[in-house]
Amino acid sequence: MKPKEERPASTEQPHQSVGAAVQSLAGQLEEAFSSVGASLMPAEFAAKLLAYLYVMGGGNEAVTLNAALNAGLRIAQEKFKLKGGEAPDRTGIVLIKKYIAELERSYDPDQGYQAEWLDEISIRYSIKIKRLCTTYKKKDIYSETIMRY
Repeated sequence: MKPKEERPASTEQPHQSVGAAVQSLAGQLEEAFSSVGASLMPAEFAAKLLAYLYVMGGGNEAVTLNAALNAGLRIAQEKFKLKGGEAPDRTGIVLIKKYIAELERSYDPDQGYQAEWLDEISIRYSIKIKRLCTTYKKKDIYSETIMRY
């Protein structure tokens, strides 16, 4: 039997996870685009992406495990200065609120969220968006309170 050959200890740094590498590359691309006055992601799409995250939530596998989607969310966050310690971009906040309201208004209890731009996010990041949310029900809290008394 032949003895096993010992490998020399590696001096290379440990490999980054694929998600971290994608986020790093996306960040570098956005930085390069910004240096010439352009952007990898239009403000409209960035606002839609953040509205999707706000309304639909980020606690699912489609969001947490998708490296490209996480990179996109990071770019959108940086675009509107939504990191701690900075004053957010006022026009960006108005745009995000617009898409949040649009997405919330598009909810139908039988068919789910109907905003057409959800398809754009779904295609771009290769995710299946669960449009029907059983936990969200539009209620008129005021009338329910009055009916109790």
